[in-house]
Amino acid sequence: MNAFASHDPRTLKQRITGSLHHYFRNAHYRAVLSRYKFVHVMNNGLHSAGVVEFVNNNFDPAEHAFVFPISTWATRQRLAHTPNVYEFDISSLDPDGPYRIIFHGLFQDEVIDYLDRTPRLVKNSNWFVWGGDLYNAPSDAKNDRVRRMFGGVITSFDQDVYARRYGKNTFYDAAYPHEMTPDMVDTAAVDRVPGRIHIQINNSADETTLDMLDQLARFRDENIKVSTVLSYISFRQADRRAEILRKGFDLFGDKFNPMMKFLSKAEYATHLASVDVYISNQDRQQGNGNAAFICGLGGKVFVKSDTPVYQKYAALGIRYFDTYDIPGLSLEELAARDPAEREETMARVLERMSEPFKVRQWSELFKALESRR
Repeated sequence: MNAFASHDPRTLKQRITGSLHHYFRNAHYRAVLSRYKFVHVMNNGLHSAGVVEFVNNNFDPAEHAFVFPISTWATRQRLAHTPNVYEFDISSLDPDGPYRIIFHGLFQDEVIDYLDRTPRLVKNSNWFVWGGDLYNAPSDAKNDRVRRMFGGVITSFDQDVYARRYGKNTFYDAAYPHEMTPDMVDTAAVDRVPGRIHIQINNSADETTLDMLDQLARFRDENIKVSTVLSYISFRQADRRAEILRKGFDLFGDKFNPMMKFLSKAEYATHLASVDVYISNQDRQQGNGNAAFICGLGGKVFVKSDTPVYQKYAALGIRYFDTYDIPGLSLEELAARDPAEREETMARVLERMSEPFKVRQWSELFKALESRR
């Protein structure tokens, strides 16, 4: 009796057919990808479609392929007619292909599992850090092994954080383009009330929002508005929305403004233009797009001084204020700015936010990756 006699022949046929289909599909996609210089493996996040459009608008689309192992209907709709965007399994990637591979964010367990089984692919790839995929990465042998093996790490702020956790690597300085620009602001719709100070806490439903609500409670009788974003939960963060809603309304009543729904970029830009003081109470680099946008429009930004973004911006002459100082500040001191410092900081931030700056940064990244192999 042969080894397969006890098996259902139809099941065996299906298995053989499936294996052949997988083989020929991968061979097809490998042939397709071999035409490109760079293959971007995209995370299905809020900023992914904007990255595809930025690269295609500023570089040669014939050199860049974008692969979505998992995507949503919204992403497919936005990129439906983009010819260099593909949706297929990363097993189609060739570890020895002629292209440079960039993994944008590491969030899916199935991606980590596959990379752990294909170390050669990881060593020939680069990891574009999103934030939570570094700071909130699981601490186990498999995740550590995969993140340590990457041939290069792309981040503007988190080189030291990576090095402390995983050791030395080759680092590239680049950050995502800003999808919101000052010209998106509908100035007629900006919610400004004379004498009122508008404070925003964090960019997501984060447990550190609860602590900051307590810190600001001493201003509850002042002319303030307190906003916080509850439509977005950071990677591996517990859902704290119910607690934040309860505490926010208990402390501030109708002065509390929880933002429960995703807004269009233009709507959110108009909202941020009304913020006088932005407070990041988070323990890592997070929400810097919010912070930079508000700062570029003249708002005052507080970030913890032991975070990489605070330290790098200080070295660049960009003044972010220290969240740790807030308990000792009056409301007037919380909002006060030196006019000369404000103007200088605005100019420096707007330069870093500008598309020409980002194009130069990414051009240097692509040139460096090409020269490495």
